[in-house]
Amino acid sequence: MSYDFKLFRPPEGIDPARAFRELLEREEQGIGDLEAWRARVLPDLVRQEMQNLATLVKASHPAFEQFEPVPPLPWIELTHENLDVQVTIYEDSATITIAYFRDRSDQMMACVFDCIDVFHRAAGYLAYDPQLGRIVTRANVGEILGIYRGMNDRLPEMLHPSPRKRPWWKFWSSEV
Repeated sequence: MSYDFKLFRPPEGIDPARAFRELLEREEQGIGDLEAWRARVLPDLVRQEMQNLATLVKASHPAFEQFEPVPPLPWIELTHENLDVQVTIYEDSATITIAYFRDRSDQMMACVFDCIDVFHRAAGYLAYDPQLGRIVTRANVGEILGIYRGMNDRLPEMLHPSPRKRPWWKFWSSEV
């Protein structure tokens, strides 16, 4: 499980929430044939724009390492292993994924919002938080950390629920 952010540039004059829904619909339609989507070759200009964004992210946090498969995939993947942050750059959007169960959530979230700021300054991207269902900025860090930490607290019980004290069919009875 992870906490995710979707970064994208909404068309001018379009509500960002609507633009986000339309982007998701386009992405779902575009990857109907996943193998064909993965095998496609991006135009050099598009690849260069993506690489420019990756370079800016790495300049803001040099610990990011770029995954460079041969042949290249139609996205760029950056991983900050120390903070468990992954940035994936696509031709018209990006995602930032952070793992749960991390002790350094303040530093991790600071890194995330440094990346969001880079994408915003360099490409006009906004950050959509699907957990909150809206566009977020650095001003929302406290709220996001609250949700993140709350899930961290609940996740162990969700993954390994405690055994029931009584059989499920005796829910109306006080017998154990």
